[in-house]
Amino acid sequence: MRRSLPWALFLGLGCSMMACKDRLETIGNFPTSPGLKIFAKGALAASVTDSLKLSNPNVRLYGIDLRLSDSDRYYTSLSYQYNQGKGIIINRGDTVQGLLPFFNYRSQSTFYPVGEGLTRITFTASDQFHNSALAHLSLLTFKNLPPVAAITVTPLRNVDSLEYLLNASASYDADQHFGGGIVQYCYTVEKDTIRTVQNRIKHIFSVPGVFTISLQVKDNDGAYSNVLTQQITATKK
Repeated sequence: MRRSLPWALFLGLGCSMMACKDRLETIGNFPTSPGLKIFAKGALAASVTDSLKLSNPNVRLYGIDLRLSDSDRYYTSLSYQYNQGKGIIINRGDTVQGLLPFFNYRSQSTFYPVGEGLTRITFTASDQFHNSALAHLSLLTFKNLPPVAAITVTPLRNVDSLEYLLNASASYDADQHFGGGIVQYCYTVEKDTIRTVQNRIKHIFSVPGVFTISLQVKDNDGAYSNVLTQQITATKK
């Protein structure tokens, strides 16, 4: 006489089979590879290129903010190596060599460059199954970039028919985004040299004719631009 399995046992076997299937599907996606990104300029990226001005006392160091991800959480190490250049990396007050500590999917360190030039660093997040993810940082460090002079000369003629406006407001410091700025404008016109903080001056020519005007600007690091020359013809209206 054949006996049927109780419904409860049959349902139990069915649930077990489904659970096994779920576990097999999970194992099929296991292990997942880690992810690694650098948070810089308000965004996450696997490769970051940035600059650092050494003569600015407020930005002589560079913060490295690494973000990790891994659904199965099997991290084993976070390391770095220099591909070009050198520097010092400090994490929580300690100088680190090769390995970076991380907590809650994040590692924050400070990089101190040892000089000018390009530094390239590769960061590697690894798990215990030999899977890894890479992130790259390229950092150009420099002391100063010289300013660039620019000038336009236009007739003004408010008080005299030979009155002209010398406008150097388009001049700029090449590292103005790193604290640089122009502190002096040096105009040369009719053999007179005028040093001033004004980016616009007025000049009345002595006589009509062709004149060469020159401009040189100085930045807040003491660097001068190339001398810019321009010929104009001053005429009476």
